[in-house]
Amino acid sequence: MPRTTAAILAAFFSCISLGTALGEDVYMRGIKPTNPGTAEFLQLDEEDLKLTPVYGSNITCKVERSASVPTSVHKLRPSDIKVVAALGDSVTAAFGARSSSLLTIWIEYRGISWSIGGDQTVEKVLTLPNVLKHFNPDIVGFSTGNGKKHTNLNLAKTGAVSSDLMRQVNLLVEGLKADESIDFENDWKLVTLWIGANDLCKWCVTHDRESAERAYIMNLRGALDYLQEQVPRVFVNLVTIIDVTVLYELKTPSCRALHLWECACGTEAPDSVRNSTSQLAKKYQADIQKLVQSGRYDKHDDFTVVLQPFFQDFTLPRTADGKPDFSLFAVDCFHFSGKAHATAANTLWNSLITPVGQKPTHWREHDPLFCPSEAHPYLATAKNSHAPRRNSRLPRKRSHRSHHHHTAPSHAL
Repeated sequence: MPRTTAAILAAFFSCISLGTALGEDVYMRGIKPTNPGTAEFLQLDEEDLKLTPVYGSNITCKVERSASVPTSVHKLRPSDIKVVAALGDSVTAAFGARSSSLLTIWIEYRGISWSIGGDQTVEKVLTLPNVLKHFNPDIVGFSTGNGKKHTNLNLAKTGAVSSDLMRQVNLLVEGLKADESIDFENDWKLVTLWIGANDLCKWCVTHDRESAERAYIMNLRGALDYLQEQVPRVFVNLVTIIDVTVLYELKTPSCRALHLWECACGTEAPDSVRNSTSQLAKKYQADIQKLVQSGRYDKHDDFTVVLQPFFQDFTLPRTADGKPDFSLFAVDCFHFSGKAHATAANTLWNSLITPVGQKPTHWREHDPLFCPSEAHPYLATAKNSHAPRRNSRLPRKRSHRSHHHHTAPSHAL
């Protein structure tokens, strides 16, 4: 007999409670508990375990290589990147990205994560690392598979807020130093950071708005400062936070119940609170831009932070008849589906090689993958995009050291 929405939600929330009680290894990895009573209660069948699609793209860009390893972050070709890493929350962990049932929504499909997944190839799974594999097949750091067994340098954590960033950065530093395949001092590292949705979703419960404003940018600045102090040769993709209130229109009985649990301040709050959340999102966006443009991370030639603003003007994707396009969202109507991960990866890559000042402020669902051009052969920074800088470079000192050409069409986006 088909399950009712109420029955599915009851099973879902019971599983959430069980996962919390048994610990993260069961709940967040999506591993079915061995307790027979639990398995019987959930009644997971083939329909529940079906996977939703993943999406790939063709890329035919010419691979240009530097004559020697660059010493400047402003002269990095895609082929110069040796290590990829990511910091963030459940979207970067690919929470529920391929789940077809609420009963499996907690599975993290990290191998298809937009900014750090490395399952298969770009033709089958469009992610930023898979695009980079076209230029350098030997890159390391990407996550594969499901759960936390092969997370590698995908340090994102479901439920993370900005105050969790420092722990993630510490884990990243430890991971970079511990991995024998990485030359910590000399390998160029591409780190993608996207966090803040949970700050927006929770602020009305945990903070007053003024405190929430201060906390977010302080946490972000602290994490970036530490990364700059501790790790050489880093290019940071700082992705602008999304305004979560746009998801308010994704209304089904099950989604509304889940939104109340996932994002009370953003999607299921009274109008006045939702408006405040939207204003807070815009404040976060403005503060991020101000931080990046301050020159704070332009002091050394082997480190920079580049703002990728393609979620700044995010609007709800719609179908031809003007209705919300649910295909871009997981079954909880909040997290990204496989299609959305591919779309975000496509836009991130294109933004990465688009000059500062010309980068998109909304994601592009049907763009092809761009290629570096003769005019812009490097990953775009403020300096090599010919944008003005406030601070001149200073000598690098660290106490820690001891030792627009469109090519292939985008498939199914």
